[in-house]
Amino acid sequence: VYKRQGNLYHGVLEIFAEKLKEIGKNWFDFTEEEGERLVDEAVDAYAVTYHHTVLFDSARNAYIVQRIKRILKRTVSAMQYQLKKGSFVPEKFEVSFSVLEELDAVNIALSEQEKMRLRGRIDRVDMKEDREHVYVKVVDYKSGSREFSLAALYYGLQLQLVVYMNAAMEIAGKKHPEKEIVPAAMLYYRVQDPMIEMPEGEPSAEEVNAQVLRALRTTGIVNAREDVVEGLDQGFSGRSDVVPLERKKDGSFSARWKRRIFRRYRHLWSRKSGRRDDRFWMEKSHWTRMSRATETPANTVRTRKCADLTKRSTGL
Repeated sequence: VYKRQGNLYHGVLEIFAEKLKEIGKNWFDFTEEEGERLVDEAVDAYAVTYHHTVLFDSARNAYIVQRIKRILKRTVSAMQYQLKKGSFVPEKFEVSFSVLEELDAVNIALSEQEKMRLRGRIDRVDMKEDREHVYVKVVDYKSGSREFSLAALYYGLQLQLVVYMNAAMEIAGKKHPEKEIVPAAMLYYRVQDPMIEMPEGEPSAEEVNAQVLRALRTTGIVNAREDVVEGLDQGFSGRSDVVPLERKKDGSFSARWKRRIFRRYRHLWSRKSGRRDDRFWMEKSHWTRMSRATETPANTVRTRKCADLTKRSTGL
């Protein structure tokens, strides 16, 4: 059961989104009671559709199902909260690369005679539009403890979100050829029911819920353009409980959040990026920097200062 839990989460969230449409609702307007009912229905529907009725065949498995439902109810509630704080709208769920065969982003040329076709699935694509731009955010659901690593991204060890963003931007570009496609954020959302620490005393339900939402904040990289940030978490001050950003009192971004200037962030996948001045931010106490003298990897360091990782080593 535990090994398949991640797939179950993905499947149930896809069914949940479909059930929202069936009742004429969206991610912004369903009530708490409706959300909980639809999660129950989605879990049961997933078990039947994918022949996982074994989930209900013992008291132990029945407990696991109840735990899964509790986690997913918390998940859809947190996701609704995060979306309501911004202006991005979920556009696509569980987008399989099998239906994107013509995209350059999923077809990588190995030689003149050979190419590699990527297989995968984008969990969620959110978009925001104005007269001149389409802003794209990709969200990947994680059931484990894996976090986003800028160093792993830079050295080609964690390219999943970059590939997803490439594909999502290419889709948006084909749909809106007259507009500028702006990469807004590449984020992980960890599906969990987190344990939190509260100060001594009798915390209110609102205080507990606020702490839980902070624990469920997404991790990853965010475009630091103000029009993007406002679309992700409108008017926040201090530390955002939606995306990995923090503002100082003067409104600027805090230096304790490691800044990365991605002048061409998608060169990591040998693709052309959108804007050359987009700045991305992430919260991390470790990353690998590049030696300016030799342009070779230096040791991993712990620091609170900003690192410019735009220089590339030979062959990267």
